[in-house]
Amino acid sequence: DDRVHYIGAMKADKIVVDYTLIKSAPVSLNYGGIGDSLSCATALGDWRIANNEFGDPINPKIFQETKELVQQLLKSRNVIHDMNDEGIRKMVEFLLWEIRLCEEWGNARPEEGGEHFLAYTIEKIRPARYLHGALIALNVLIVLRLQGKDAIFNYLDVKKYLDDIGLKYSPKDLGIPKDDFRKALEYVPKYVEEEKLFHGIWNRSNIFHNESIDVILDWIYNF
Repeated sequence: DDRVHYIGAMKADKIVVDYTLIKSAPVSLNYGGIGDSLSCATALGDWRIANNEFGDPINPKIFQETKELVQQLLKSRNVIHDMNDEGIRKMVEFLLWEIRLCEEWGNARPEEGGEHFLAYTIEKIRPARYLHGALIALNVLIVLRLQGKDAIFNYLDVKKYLDDIGLKYSPKDLGIPKDDFRKALEYVPKYVEEEKLFHGIWNRSNIFHNESIDVILDWIYNF
C-alpha cells in the first residue's frame, strides 16, 4: 500500500559477515551501506527540534553517544572508500552501534528523521528500486541544510565525506526526475503528519523560509 509499517522487534542470535561475498558485489552498492548510519546526523537535529519545539522526550546520554557515532563515521572515510576487510568491519560496527542505541531508546528515533521520511515520500510518489543508502545520503544533505542552526553537523562537511568515499548519491544517479523531487518536497510535511511520524524539520510551518524548494532543487541537481 506504499506505506511504511513497523511490525515489531526481532533480535538475531548470531550475525555472520561474509567478507568475500561482500567484496564481490559492486563497490557502489557496498558504499550505500553507510547511509543508515549517516542518517543519525540528521536524526539528531530533528530530535533536538522535536524536544525544543514540540516537547518530545530526549535522552542526553543516547543523544551524545549517537553524535559520537557520527563523528567516528566521518573519520572513517579512507577505510570505507577502500572497502577492504577493515572497511566492511567498520561499516558493520557502525550499524550494530546504531541498532544498540535504538534498542536502548526503544525505537528508531536516534537514527530516523526527516531524511528517511523524505525517502518514504519519494518512494510513494515515484515507486522504484532505489539504492536505499544513496537516497538516504542525499536526503541527509537536504535535511541538514534545512535544519540550519539546529543541525548538529555541517552539510558541507558531510557532502565532502560522501564525495571522498565515492558514493553516487545525486538525484540524477538515482533516476529521480526534478518534477518528482519537487512534488516530494511539497508533500513530505503532509505525509509526516498523515503517517504520524516523529516530529522534526517537516513539522515546522516555515520549512522553506530561508532555503526555498527552488534553491534546494537547483543545488542537488548540480551534484
